[in-house]
Amino acid sequence: MKDILEIEPQYVYTKKHVLGHVFICVLAYQIRAVMRFILKQHDVDISIDEAFEVLERLKVTNISLLGNDAKIYRKLTRMDGKTTELVDIFNMKDADIELAPMGV
Repeated sequence: MKDILEIEPQYVYTKKHVLGHVFICVLAYQIRAVMRFILKQHDVDISIDEAFEVLERLKVTNISLLGNDAKIYRKLTRMDGKTTELVDIFNMKDADIELAPMGV
């Protein structure tokens, strides 16, 4: 796992911090495995690292707060062929999401 995730030494000493660090590393490893599985299901010939490089260029979320109401406007930018394909595969579409009023 250390080699795959390119984990640098983290100087955490308490049991709680060590467990937190290990949890995050295992979670990242699991996310990569799920992404690899989904890409294989869709017969996409791209590595996980390439997929992350393409997807990290996206600009995604704007949040608007109006008094006690909040609304998320999710808009995707920089869509070329490979980005569009990955957005479709991972079901990352533009969306307007209404949230319940704050404090409810």
